[in-house]
Amino acid sequence: MADAGSGFLEIVSDWNAPDPATEFGMLRRVVEASGRTAVFSLTQRHDRTEVWKELLALADGAIRDGVSIRPVVAPRPIGILLGLEGSQNPFSGTPSYKSIAHHPLAERVRILNDPEFRRRLLSEDPVAGSTFPLIQRIGYARMFRFGNPPCYEPKRDDSIAAIAEREGRTAPEVAYDMLLEDEGRGFIYTPLVNYVDYDMSTPEAMLADRNTIMGLGDGGAHVGFILDAGFPTWMLSYWGRERERFDLPEIVRRLTSDPAGAAGLNDRGVIAVGRKADLNVLDYDRVGFGQPYVSFDLPPAAVGCCRNRRATTRRWCRAPSPTATASRPAPCRDGSCGASAQPDRRDRTAGRITSGPRRRSRPPGAPPSTGRSRTASAGCRPSGSPRGRDASLRPPPRSRR
Repeated sequence: MADAGSGFLEIVSDWNAPDPATEFGMLRRVVEASGRTAVFSLTQRHDRTEVWKELLALADGAIRDGVSIRPVVAPRPIGILLGLEGSQNPFSGTPSYKSIAHHPLAERVRILNDPEFRRRLLSEDPVAGSTFPLIQRIGYARMFRFGNPPCYEPKRDDSIAAIAEREGRTAPEVAYDMLLEDEGRGFIYTPLVNYVDYDMSTPEAMLADRNTIMGLGDGGAHVGFILDAGFPTWMLSYWGRERERFDLPEIVRRLTSDPAGAAGLNDRGVIAVGRKADLNVLDYDRVGFGQPYVSFDLPPAAVGCCRNRRATTRRWCRAPSPTATASRPAPCRDGSCGASAQPDRRDRTAGRITSGPRRRSRPPGAPPSTGRSRTASAGCRPSGSPRGRDASLRPPPRSRR
């Protein structure tokens, strides 16, 4: 990179090999030797709650010394959506659910409503047979009904664990019923990072740091259970219009010239003579997004993903292509990319979670839906109920009832 005189480094790390300071020191030496810039993903892990502050301080020290290593942060918790139509739900690893996973949604909902099937599934261990890498990092104390309009800022007392304690039920029973809401199209929201205190204080503190870049909006790799490509919309609607934490010129800067400059793309990011630019006209009072839903419009033989904004969609298919690389697959807008044979796990049209104007597509043979979207709300209804306690995904040794 030093010889080429171009390029920059992107780092994703757990910062535990062996510790944040040692690992950051290695990164700093690489940046100093190459003369290039670097960025790294910064989140608050729920099991290591203070490491992000140490990394912010290390980055600030490097930048003050003229070594550009900037943190990239999310404007809200990064979470997953668990549902019967998505890639995962809390019971995907149980033998009983695996036995019906290939059925269309309506048939699965019918089977899940059977009392005997419900009893058997709830008695099984959802962790032992799971293939979901994050299964050990989620628990019912940070699982919430996503709702419609969707709630990205739920309270501690709204967790599945807290609801179960109030109602004298088990947490798996509550989660089971939530999945069956809206004819099986309900989601359970599970923040993975940035939500230790059950509020937006950590994302706010990260965004307020002078060195951070707003980013990490995942619009691709985890299409069946993560929909964070709307982060720019969240910056505008929540931190700008609703909370008035950052003014509009600052938000626009953080969405345009700031990331462009960090990537060395100094020919764009501002409106000026000779600069490259795409101009977006926003209705600031109405900007937002609708209820996420699953759209079955990907090629059935491809694992695909897309970024969805209002009236703007690009699909990235993992498929052989002369222009694709290991880190950046080639764009495919019309399904003509020649995806390799890779059967969908349910042997039907692959689904993706999306948002925006709702045009709910459905698998072949599924009945038409009358569901309507609603405008997303930045806040959620507070709950004054007692505080809930943590709970894992494993079933209790005996029923509470």
